[in-house]
Amino acid sequence: MSGWQEWSQQIAASIRAAYRDETGQINPASMAIQHTVLFKFPELKDDAPLQAVVEQFNALEGINVQFTAHGTATQSKADALTTLNWPDKTDGYTHCLFVVAEDPEALKTYLHSDAHLKDWMAAVKPHIKGIVVFDSRLKVPLDPSIHQQLHPVLFRLKDTVNAGELQLHVEKFNGLDGISASLEPFLGQKFLDLVSWPDKSEGFNWCLTVLARDADALKNYLHSPEHKAWAASAGPHVDASRGPPLLVFDVPLRLKR
Repeated sequence: MSGWQEWSQQIAASIRAAYRDETGQINPASMAIQHTVLFKFPELKDDAPLQAVVEQFNALEGINVQFTAHGTATQSKADALTTLNWPDKTDGYTHCLFVVAEDPEALKTYLHSDAHLKDWMAAVKPHIKGIVVFDSRLKVPLDPSIHQQLHPVLFRLKDTVNAGELQLHVEKFNGLDGISASLEPFLGQKFLDLVSWPDKSEGFNWCLTVLARDADALKNYLHSPEHKAWAASAGPHVDASRGPPLLVFDVPLRLKR
């Protein structure tokens, strides 16, 4: 075995150790939670009623939420993709509800609150054509004064993927100017049982979260040799059996605290 292979296996082992308890189960209570929700709202024209409910979410203890359409702070989806020189890989998803919970209990309280179960559900019901919900650990600093753009990417990856190898690529992303990135697995059924919520992940099992200083930094990242190396490493392991194996989204980072 080569030195590189040994190093890759060590990284993979450290990732597994961080994510799992002594029984081998994912430990859901160790860090803040990133709750990424993508919606298909193809006919939504006015998001003011939804933003009003988001304000209610932000009044909950230990919860920080933003709701935004695909794009940047100054550009629509179409214009942003042109600026980035990047294809549309949203599969028709139009909006992102990005929730940060201080711990699983805070997320559970949010999920089962009247604001979520009654007000939010009533507001989205006339518009919703699709949804993906993904829970992972929060591993990136969320400061809009440092990073203007949030670039979450959901993957369906086969069990053949080498998580350690992918994590090495993410470390290289973090060496790029204006970029902060993390790769986290779906927290899974044990976590969903903890927060008493159904699985709406649609088979997506990894989330690459990238924060960029601005659109220029994001474009440089997307077209960098480091990103091309990532694609070459992950590509053979994507699972297209349930549809598009990845969803790529871009929204401005607008968290208020």
